[in-house]
Amino acid sequence: MNSVEHAEMLIAAAELTPAQEKAARAIAAGQSACVTGVAGCGKTYVIRMALDILSATRPRARVTRVAPTGVAAVNMGSGATTVHHHFGLARTWWGPGEPRPRKPLVADEIRQTDILIIDEISMVSSAMFTLMDRIYREVRGNEAVFGGAQVVVSGDFMQLPPVAMDTDPVMLRDPAFYSDVWLRLFGNPASVHVLTESKRHADETMCSFLADVRRGQVTPLVIEQLKLMTARVPPPGAVRLFTVNAMAKTYNKKLLDELAMSGADYMVSTAEDYLAPRGSSDDAAEAAAMAPDSLYLVVGAPYMFKSNLQLAGSPAISNGTIGVLEAFTHDPPTVTTVQPGFHRDQPNLVIRVAGQRVIAGIHDFTVERDDAVVAARFQYPVVPAFALTIHSTQGLTLSAGVVDLARAFADGQAYVALSRFRSLDGISTPGEWQTTARAISNRQVGSGEDFYNAITQASAAAS
Repeated sequence: MNSVEHAEMLIAAAELTPAQEKAARAIAAGQSACVTGVAGCGKTYVIRMALDILSATRPRARVTRVAPTGVAAVNMGSGATTVHHHFGLARTWWGPGEPRPRKPLVADEIRQTDILIIDEISMVSSAMFTLMDRIYREVRGNEAVFGGAQVVVSGDFMQLPPVAMDTDPVMLRDPAFYSDVWLRLFGNPASVHVLTESKRHADETMCSFLADVRRGQVTPLVIEQLKLMTARVPPPGAVRLFTVNAMAKTYNKKLLDELAMSGADYMVSTAEDYLAPRGSSDDAAEAAAMAPDSLYLVVGAPYMFKSNLQLAGSPAISNGTIGVLEAFTHDPPTVTTVQPGFHRDQPNLVIRVAGQRVIAGIHDFTVERDDAVVAARFQYPVVPAFALTIHSTQGLTLSAGVVDLARAFADGQAYVALSRFRSLDGISTPGEWQTTARAISNRQVGSGEDFYNAITQASAAAS
């Protein structure tokens, strides 16, 4: 079987929608592309499919995957990194001005990149996108956009916006599509692939509800469903979503303490860090951001996996999977954890996931350069899941939970939170329904709607 036949076999087996197949073929053909659309439409799946095709047709192509935050990078899977790390920027930089000098390892990685994938593009500002292009052109010595690299971006401009203060310059608050670089890359509407069919939400009522929430409209349908969510009693163990990290941490600590004080076995795992001789302080900081320094583990509590793990003899455990910690054991782990050469004499965790008994050990969260580990954090690949932040759930799918939007502060938080769930029946909200309604109606959706309207009009004119 030649590479073309192999690619066609992969596409046929993937059961893609026509829009998804068109996007996957464009990326596999070497075209820069923007893959966008509603929550749950399969954006990540399309890019993963395209990369599988590329591995068959262009096995030597170097792919670099980045995201604007550490959480989003972890959600992309092993090998992904943050925008700041890949581009050699100070971790606090979000604005215009001169970036710090690029280190040799950073420059080498940029020169060797054939395909750059940027996830959660809605959180990248126009200023950052412009700077990313400039760095690629300077380092690669090529004045073509992004130095001639193929660029694939993914995300939904109706979800979380760039991280910025209201007092920051406009270029720090404007989304990436306001950059002149965006027009050079994706000025042709054929390069923007809008996926409209939700693969996560099959129910028409939920799709209509989320469409209204996405536009910030509190319609009669939205009010009806919010009232039902307020009255709904969540199932035992349902995760609670908060808008700010401090609230999630406090809630987790409270319930973990209560469980431990009731007599449940518990332990505290302290992470260990590794830095190779050629690693930098930024490498160490990125590895540290992947897992907590101290992890409170209590038997009987829910935990969410923070890495994709291969389960021996069974389906893999994906990032975002939630299970209940049943026991500590010295039995060997059933999931791939620490790489050969790294070992810690710690008990393993017995976690029950949808009736499946999983034994997980210490995991190595690594930062790599040129296929070599330059920094790592060793910690169990889980976090407490009585409560999570809305930001940490972006890209995940949940079955049931409580959405607390009392302190919503970022545009798109309500839509991101509510669209994580497979069905409306799985969502509960605390307090009065008007609190959630205010979080929905307070969002500013103008620029995102303008973007999608412009794409629709341009596509219609070109057809």
